Amino acid sequence: RLALSDARRRRKVARQARAMPAAADAWQAGRITSTHMDVLARTRNAAGADDRFADIERALVTVAETGTPEDVESVARQWRDALDAERQDPTSLALRQWESRGLHLSDLLDGMMIQSGRADPEAAAYIRRAIDVEYEKQHKRDDPRTPAQQRMDALTGVCRSYLSHQGRGANRAQVIFLSDVPTFDGDAVGLCETDRGIRIAPETLRRVACDAFISTAVVDANSAVLDLGRATRTFTAEQYRALLVQYPTCTGPACSVPSSECEMHHIDWWDHNGRTDLGNGIPVCGQDHHLVHEQRWTVTRDAKTGIVNWYRPDGTHAHTAHPRRKPDAIPIHIPQPDRHLILARIRELKRQRTAAA
Repeated sequence: RLALSDARRRRKVARQARAMPAAADAWQAGRITSTHMDVLARTRNAAGADDRFADIERALVTVAETGTPEDVESVARQWRDALDAERQDPTSLALRQWESRGLHLSDLLDGMMIQSGRADPEAAAYIRRAIDVEYEKQHKRDDPRTPAQQRMDALTGVCRSYLSHQGRGANRAQVIFLSDVPTFDGDAVGLCETDRGIRIAPETLRRVACDAFISTAVVDANSAVLDLGRATRTFTAEQYRALLVQYPTCTGPACSVPSSECEMHHIDWWDHNGRTDLGNGIPVCGQDHHLVHEQRWTVTRDAKTGIVNWYRPDGTHAHTAHPRRKPDAIPIHIPQPDRHLILARIRELKRQRTAAA
């Protein structure tokens, strides 16, 4: 009834134990724990040097009998580093650990995100130290948050601090929140999401806006501020933000790369006298940008609707991308005090003040 991963781990330990008599005896006698044995078995298996491990096995068991599993791991790592240096192994432990690194970010349907990853020791030291520093900074006496919640808040604080030092014009280093005026004012619930298209609560948006750089994104292609014509080749920070508002993702075929991670493409190429205007720009990821330039796909954009169409080199239609759809606002019905009652109350207060005078 074990989980498959646990069963496999125990089987590996059992196989290694047959070749580690000193460790097996100490384990069976209860002088070392199963966790100690896991470290020893993993060390022998990963080293790939059974004869050399036999020479140091007794020393490692002695450490295990008097110390913690972390102590055994430290001594075993020292031995592994010496072994790798001696045999000049191109696939050293450090290299294998570095190559096994990775971070997975999974977005859930409700807007939450699951993070899981594996960091090499150097990266782990940086990550741990940054989170620990922010953790201590945010922690308060009798903190109602769990340690896990405080670590997540600390990680968020580290990221916010990093982004806040990237400069106002660095769009790719900013998190952009989109909303219409009625939603922001609390009169309705309509557009309220991040630049990745993840919906957030209006109250969350208003909280973020308390300490944020706020700008109005004008998406009219005739705007004198946003349309630069042939004055410059690259899109400005303001134009970049405006295009993020229009398109939540790459406009390429079946592509879901967030527009905040895309490059801005001139539909009418700059080299062909295209203008750096909003009506001539669309976000495309690096891969789809290659389709246009290197593989000669063509792209069109309707000036009125903003609908983008992609065509293969042979002229066949491949994909249609639509601008971000603004949801229909849902009015918020808040009972208002009766105007006549308010006026009557005002008249009564005036009479009272007159009588008192």
